[in-house]
Amino acid sequence: PPIRAETHDEIESLAQAFNVMTESLRRNIAMREQTATELDALNRSLESRVHERTSELESLNAALNRANRELKELDRLKSNFLATVSHEFRTPLASIKAFAEILHDEFEEQGASEEVRRFLKIIDAESDRLGRLIKHVLDLSRIESGQVLWRMADFPAAEMVEAVIDGLLPALMEKQIHLERRLDCGDARIHGDRDRLQEVLYNVLDNAINASSDGQRIAIRCRETAESTDGRAATIHIAVQDEGDGIPPEQLERIFERFHQAGTRRKRGRTGTGLGLAISREITEHHGGRIWAESPPGQGSTFHIILPLATGSGSPAPPSGGGSAQGGTTPEDPRRA
Repeated sequence: PPIRAETHDEIESLAQAFNVMTESLRRNIAMREQTATELDALNRSLESRVHERTSELESLNAALNRANRELKELDRLKSNFLATVSHEFRTPLASIKAFAEILHDEFEEQGASEEVRRFLKIIDAESDRLGRLIKHVLDLSRIESGQVLWRMADFPAAEMVEAVIDGLLPALMEKQIHLERRLDCGDARIHGDRDRLQEVLYNVLDNAINASSDGQRIAIRCRETAESTDGRAATIHIAVQDEGDGIPPEQLERIFERFHQAGTRRKRGRTGTGLGLAISREITEHHGGRIWAESPPGQGSTFHIILPLATGSGSPAPPSGGGSAQGGTTPEDPRRA
């Protein structure tokens, strides 16, 4: 109870002060007790919510683990299916191709009609195309599943470019294509799987040949870029430019998707599988590089391949205006510079 004092002096003032202080303490204690009660209720509520969320996360984690195991099993089944199908397809394909060649030779000797010989050529060409499709599907599956054995080594970039050109000489000569080369990469070396990287450049140059009309020009360039001031490493830049009809702007990125072809404008007919550029991108990116295409309207297409240099590799910059440029070649022999 409050202190009562009616002395009308300092004692009364002191009593009133004590009463005010007592009331203030009582209110503070009551507020503290109420706050403690609310905090206790809040803690219990939070604990309940945390428990619920933990249970939900555990359930989701278990579901994700199950889904991951199922995906791995599906991936294994897919790999087994592709391996089995490819094995089963290769034997009859080899037989079809062999018998088509035998029939073609027989009909040549017997003077069969041009239509029959044309049909046999179609069978032979389609057999080759199906064989390439099977190989590409298997290659892409192995790369994505990490089953590819990468044989990494240092090798000269210029030698790789020359090897690819030599491999496509028959196609270049058949269409009388003028090949222009400028290999300014000197002795610069790339660290990577040479066979796989040659496959990338082979796909790009083969596409350029298929996109070109007889007698047109293809330019292939290789140069070394120095290390930049912002820390980017030195690279090898390979570019292949053709004079074909080009690629529509909306398809420049899609051409690297699986089974996508840029239609009749690339003049590929039915020779392509639609997987070559998808595999090329996978291989290039595995090596820390980049591949893309440019196609200004009416100016053909240019494919660019960027690959990092091997550690310690590099060649002196070529003299101004000189370098190791090589001029255009004649249609009779694209190797001559």
